[in-house]
Amino acid sequence: MAAKAIAEITDGKFKLNIGNLTAVLHNLKCQDLAIVSMAGAHRTGKSFMLNFFLRYLRNKGWENKNWFGPEDMKIQDDFEWRNGSTPQTLGIFVWPEIFYVEKDGKQVGVLIVNTQGLFDDRSSPDTNINIMAISTLLSSHQILNFLRNVRGTDLEHLQLALEYALAASHKFQMKDKSFQKLTFLVRDWPLPREHEFGHGGDAYVNQVLKETDSNQPESVTQVKKSIYQGFEHVNGFLMSKPRPINGWKSSRDIRNSDITGKFRDHIITLADSILNPKNLVVKKMFGQPISANGLINLISEFSNWIQSGKQPKIETCLEGTIKANNATALQDAVTKYRCSLKELIGSSFPSEEELHGHHKNALREAEKVFRSMARLGSESKNENVWNRVKEECEMYNEDMEEEFRLRKVAKIQELRKKSEEVEKEYEYKMNKLLTNVSLKILEVKHMQYYHEALHEYERYAIGSEALAQDGDYIIEQLKTRMRAFFKQLKQQREILENKKQIAKEKEQFEMQKAARDYSNDQQQKMAKELSIKSLQISKEMGRNDFIQKMKPYENTYEENFPTICRGKMLEVLEEFDEETKDLGDSLEEKILEARIDLEKTIQEVLNRGIQRNNENNELNGTRVGDAVQAIVLKYRGALNELMLKAYVKTGGFEVVEQRYIEEIDAQVGNEAIKELIKEEIRKETEKAKSKNEKDKDYKSVTADENTVANYLAIGVITITFPVWVPLGLIGLVVAGVVSGVVKLKDFIKKKMRSRK
Repeated sequence: MAAKAIAEITDGKFKLNIGNLTAVLHNLKCQDLAIVSMAGAHRTGKSFMLNFFLRYLRNKGWENKNWFGPEDMKIQDDFEWRNGSTPQTLGIFVWPEIFYVEKDGKQVGVLIVNTQGLFDDRSSPDTNINIMAISTLLSSHQILNFLRNVRGTDLEHLQLALEYALAASHKFQMKDKSFQKLTFLVRDWPLPREHEFGHGGDAYVNQVLKETDSNQPESVTQVKKSIYQGFEHVNGFLMSKPRPINGWKSSRDIRNSDITGKFRDHIITLADSILNPKNLVVKKMFGQPISANGLINLISEFSNWIQSGKQPKIETCLEGTIKANNATALQDAVTKYRCSLKELIGSSFPSEEELHGHHKNALREAEKVFRSMARLGSESKNENVWNRVKEECEMYNEDMEEEFRLRKVAKIQELRKKSEEVEKEYEYKMNKLLTNVSLKILEVKHMQYYHEALHEYERYAIGSEALAQDGDYIIEQLKTRMRAFFKQLKQQREILENKKQIAKEKEQFEMQKAARDYSNDQQQKMAKELSIKSLQISKEMGRNDFIQKMKPYENTYEENFPTICRGKMLEVLEEFDEETKDLGDSLEEKILEARIDLEKTIQEVLNRGIQRNNENNELNGTRVGDAVQAIVLKYRGALNELMLKAYVKTGGFEVVEQRYIEEIDAQVGNEAIKELIKEEIRKETEKAKSKNEKDKDYKSVTADENTVANYLAIGVITITFPVWVPLGLIGLVVAGVVSGVVKLKDFIKKKMRSRK
């Protein structure tokens, strides 16, 4: 793990890395932050000291007396530091690990920040002042690190931060001071008799700040006066000089055993006085704890003012503060609305009226958050931002309505699929019994398997009570189909029984014929009666056989269904012809009548099948249109989340779009569907760009391609397909909703438009 640069100095210019700051704060698990930042002259041991701060937090030093670690433990295990004259830290770095502690019954996240070594030849005075301002603005506890004493000229670097603090207090009529705590940490303190080590620094700092000198610059005098006005608490801490280490050692080889005497005691005392939960200071702005969004917005605005390396005008800073505050109020209010709406709805399927009620309740919660935060700007500006919040919430609500419709459709499809599964299982069990048991037992087994199937479906449908009307229809259809199947099965059984009976009668007739028990006329009459019975059975068998052949196509779409059906019809008619060819010429007319009747019956079944096949075609087209719409809706949500956080610069949207297209290529097999989804998300990208420009004035953070890529990498923006979308349908349709990519795309578009 390494510290992340949130601000860097390149060629004398200051540049904020908003992606790294967001990466650290993104996974914050609580609302309150305590941010300890150390700044000061280079080569004065800031990084060295911050390593012990991290160790204290990691080992919970407030409840662990042995937090310092064993004697052979190396010092350099976190922030990198080294001996010498070259500054190791160039910019502002934050340790990416957030430490969580309990303070006053609430969880607080603790961050440690290290600031570039100040006052070196590579940094201009303005740059030093700007760095100090960012560090102070970021922290709840700012530690200024000095060597041997506090020089008045070193205080000048607080000038911008203090001017801002005083101007903000005046403009916004704040009761609380702008900044929380400032500690002057003096290393190698040479005068312990005048001011004792440790907290004797309080008196020393008070003395320094009250001292006046006609020779010191007016700016120093003004800074001294302003410190108590800008910070709620001002403290000092004096440390002894460390004992020399025996033999030369590189910074990487120094261990606990090399840190001895009072110097070690002072490290332990200092860490506890700053990081013990009872001493931690929560970051606030304008008297209120600041959220992660608020901190990012404020730092972003401030960095915009100092990009040139020159000091900004205070009025510019204050206007930016209002903008940052409003941007945070907008973000937090919209986030509150979304969370409230999701919490109110849960996994249910609310009606339109219920969803509208949830929307109103969530909007009220969002307004509470907004009104509690948007207190800096003019009333008209605040109302403009609130109207923008309402627009965002309305758009989100519309998307949620569509999402619930799609989820409902997907759930109904799941119930239908389960209905088909239990129906097939029922039919399989019953078919096995067809010729093995009596009709009476078959009836008993029908009732048993019938109720088992219903029980299995109802058990699966638990939790779908909100879909009562659709669920009731599905289960009633299931009951109807199972009863119809059993009726057909009984007919089939009766046909088989009749066929056996006729076979016996024919055998008996042949025996009697051989014994000449009947006259020729009687024999002819009996033969004709048996042939007519066989003819009737052949016709009934043909009808049942065709129905069975059509059953696999009941719930699917087949493009060549009419051709397939006619082929099956010819098979059945050929079987009928084969069955009846030996019935004799005398029955030719009756055979023809029976064949015509059978063909007519089959045609009726076929017509119903074609109608159902067309309905399945329409249904499949609608399902795929819904699946496409759901995927596009998820993409729209990702773009909206991005735009809620930042104004997106050229190329930023394309980063998200390309990542989504890669996901589509990986998950969707059919080229027609794939191209349609891509076409739709490109439209969404263009809409987002337009909205992005419209909302530019409401944003403090600016996200370029790299920042957006960082957002994706750390999960601020997620690329996912909705888990409830029946992606399998995308492959189902392809065999044949319609032929050709263009026709298929046009077909689904038509379905999507008609649904809208």
